[in-house]
Amino acid sequence: MDSNTNLSSDIQLRTQSDAENESQPIASADRLLKRISHDKDLPSFSKYIIEINRKLSSDSKHLSASELSNIILKDYAFATKLLKLFNSAYYSLFRGKITTITRAVVLLGFKKVSMAAAGLLLFEHLKSKSSVPELKQGAVMAFWSGLIAVDLAEIMGLEEGEEAFICAMLYNLGKQIGLFYLPKEYADITKLVLKNNTSEAAASKSVLGISFEELGIAVAEKWNFPDKIVSSMKRLSGKELQGRKGKNNNALQGLSNFSNELCYIINDTEEIKREASLSALLKNYKKHISLSEKQLSGVIDAS
Repeated sequence: MDSNTNLSSDIQLRTQSDAENESQPIASADRLLKRISHDKDLPSFSKYIIEINRKLSSDSKHLSASELSNIILKDYAFATKLLKLFNSAYYSLFRGKITTITRAVVLLGFKKVSMAAAGLLLFEHLKSKSSVPELKQGAVMAFWSGLIAVDLAEIMGLEEGEEAFICAMLYNLGKQIGLFYLPKEYADITKLVLKNNTSEAAASKSVLGISFEELGIAVAEKWNFPDKIVSSMKRLSGKELQGRKGKNNNALQGLSNFSNELCYIINDTEEIKREASLSALLKNYKKHISLSEKQLSGVIDAS
C-alpha cells in the first residue's frame, strides 16, 4: 500500500466473519471491561465520570448550574485545574473572569463545561497513575489533535469548537485504555505489528478479540459519554471518505479522524515524505474537510 494512501483505509472495524457473528465483539468487549473494572481506582473514577456524563446526556434545560458544580466540587484539586483551563487562552473571551465552576456553567453553558470536565478528568486519571512514556506521548498527541480540531472547526465555520476538541482528544481512547490497563496484551499487539507488518487494528483484534477502536467505543458507552463523542470515535472507511456527509458521518467524526491522522503524519512521517503525505491527506478528506494547503500549514503552526 502506498504510504500516502489514506491511513483510515488501513483500519477496518471487522473482518467478514465478525460481520456474520455480531456476538463475538460484544463478548470480547464485556470480557475486557470486566478485567479493567478490577483496577481498584477505576470504580470510583468511573462513577464520577458517569455522573458527569449522565448530567450531560440529560435535558439541561431542567437542570441548574449548581447541580453540575456540586459534582465537580467533590474533588477540589480537579475543580481548580478545570478553572485554570477555563481561564486559559483557549477560552480567551472569558479570560480572567471565571472564578467559580457555577459561573463557568453560566458563561460557557452546561454541555461545554460537562464535556471539558469529562475529558480532563479522564486524562488526569491516566496521567496520575502511570509513568509509561507511550501513555504520556499518547496524551500529548490527543491534546494536540484536540487543538487542531478546534482551529479546523473555526475555519470551517462550525459552532462545535469545544465539542470538536473533546471528540478529537478521545479518538484513541481504546488504545490509551489498552496501554494503561492491559500492558501485556498491548506488548503482544506491538510485537505482532512489527513481526507481521500488519495494521494495529488487525493486531489488536487478533489479541483482544476486538480492535482498539471497538474497545474505546465500548468504554465510552459504558461511561455514558454523549453520542457525539461515541460516533466521532469511529474510523471513516475509504468508501465513507469518498461519499458525502450524512447522518452517520457527521462533521465531528470527520474532524476527529482528520486531526488525529494529521498528528500521526507530523509525528511519524519522515520529513522528506511529509509534504506528499499531507497533500494526500487533504485529497482523501476533500469531501469532508474544506481546507487549502496554506490553511493546513497555518493550522499546524498555530497548534
